[in-house]
Amino acid sequence: MQWEWSLQISSKEFKDELVKLASTWVVDGLLMSATLFYLVVLPLTRAYFDNGKHYTKHRTTWKSLIVAYNWLMCLFSVTIFVLTSKVLYVTPLYTNDCTMLMRNSTFAWCVKAFYWSKFFEYLDTFWLYLMNKQVTYLQWFHHIGAAFNMWGAVHFESEPGWIFVWLNSLIHTIMYCYYANTVNETQNKLKQKILNFFKPIVTSIQIVQFVTGFIFLYQYRKVSCFVNDKQHMLGVYYFTWFYVGTVLLLFINFYVHTYVFKSKRPKGEKGASAQNGTQNGTEKPTEKPTEKPTEKPTEKPTEKPTENPATNPTKESSGARPRSAKSKKVD
Repeated sequence: MQWEWSLQISSKEFKDELVKLASTWVVDGLLMSATLFYLVVLPLTRAYFDNGKHYTKHRTTWKSLIVAYNWLMCLFSVTIFVLTSKVLYVTPLYTNDCTMLMRNSTFAWCVKAFYWSKFFEYLDTFWLYLMNKQVTYLQWFHHIGAAFNMWGAVHFESEPGWIFVWLNSLIHTIMYCYYANTVNETQNKLKQKILNFFKPIVTSIQIVQFVTGFIFLYQYRKVSCFVNDKQHMLGVYYFTWFYVGTVLLLFINFYVHTYVFKSKRPKGEKGASAQNGTQNGTEKPTEKPTEKPTEKPTEKPTEKPTENPATNPTKESSGARPRSAKSKKVD
């Protein structure tokens, strides 16, 4: 197979097209304001909620909200997946009519709703700030990039947008269902075993999603109406390779360090998922039992420490206790 990557344009034209695309991003009010909010305002909530103390004080209420959020996202995702699947079943793909799929009102609604949901998913990060947990590069790059990726699908009425919407809605259905069940502690041993079993699987299907998406996306290099639109290619095709490719590497890195090298960590050391509240590398705030933390034992002084007569001779001469028979004999 011959890989075709380069646009049939000069370096100057490429730079001009890139500047044009960036300018389009900047003037988009929703995209830019949401991105700035995520990067500048949202981190301030950590201090606003007293570095996790507010969450600790109102743990039950916040956990209820987090569970409700997960189930809501699960229900939304499965709805998008079912509706999108029905449209894709009756609509031909990879034709020379690049806007045909978006002319379907149901599919167009799904794409727009899924785009808007990417901003709602910023709550994934807010939960971490609320609980005073670390937010990694993977977390914020994943969420910001997803919004930009879906922006391209909406802005260019892009047919390849079905790849992101269809695959991601399926994965999110599974993912949010899983994390809705892990927020609260469970005493059911069977349930806990099932959750532990699915934990690495949830990360694995994310990785499979990215690879599968690349296979579908690569086929669009043969669609002339797509390839001949430079802005469309730059904002959707090449941006997706850059964004999803980076996320794929980060997810693989997370998986290897969390599950493959897990047995090599010192006993008692938590993995990335436990330490950072990571959800599949997206750092979902799953709560570990923290109500009874292990405390370092402190040494208690003995009630009647033994004193050395050599260092405290006054004890023997004070008359507090009788002298031994041996001492009398020596005298």
